[in-house]
Amino acid sequence: PEILDVTTMLEIAVDVSDWGKALEQYNEEMEDQNNSNGNGDDLGLQPKPFIELPKLASSIQIDPDFLSLLTDAFDDEGKLSSTTFPSLGRLRSKVRTLKRDILSTVDSILSLSSTKERLAVESGGALTMEINGRLVIPISQDKYSQNSMMGIVHDASRSGKTAYVEPTEIVGPTNELRQAEGELRAEEARVWRELTESIIRHRKELERNVKV
Repeated sequence: PEILDVTTMLEIAVDVSDWGKALEQYNEEMEDQNNSNGNGDDLGLQPKPFIELPKLASSIQIDPDFLSLLTDAFDDEGKLSSTTFPSLGRLRSKVRTLKRDILSTVDSILSLSSTKERLAVESGGALTMEINGRLVIPISQDKYSQNSMMGIVHDASRSGKTAYVEPTEIVGPTNELRQAEGELRAEEARVWRELTESIIRHRKELERNVKV
């Protein structure tokens, strides 16, 4: 089953266990009441009205550390929690910061008069687009030929009049972003493995609880 499904199963098991404890407490209260009145037998009342259900519920065994790991593993959106796994939080923050800085740099480049003079307008499309994970801007091919130091060409239009150029200023930051995204994927995979291995270790416990 999916890890989120296992978490739901555990939460249900906790509810059933708590319900069993509540029934047992009710049994004790009824027994005490009957004993204090001294007429339980005369009224035909059972000293413990619930027998089997508390027994079944008491057989549920839940490792509190395992329960805490799974219930805290996900945020409200069902994603791995940055709070529970700080390494994910740091990497996600780094990725967000790099993306924001790259977009800010591109906006600054596009606001320059020298850039505006080189922009290709044949398509009338967006001033930025992403090609293979790299942010590019449309530059007239003849303008780029006059100054190839302005960036790296990642593609060209069918007419050949437009070169899609990644500005030099964001090449390094984009490389850093790609690396950070790779580290984030690797860390997420590590956490998923950790959760999966924990579930495997508690498999018998989970199967027993499901049977109950």
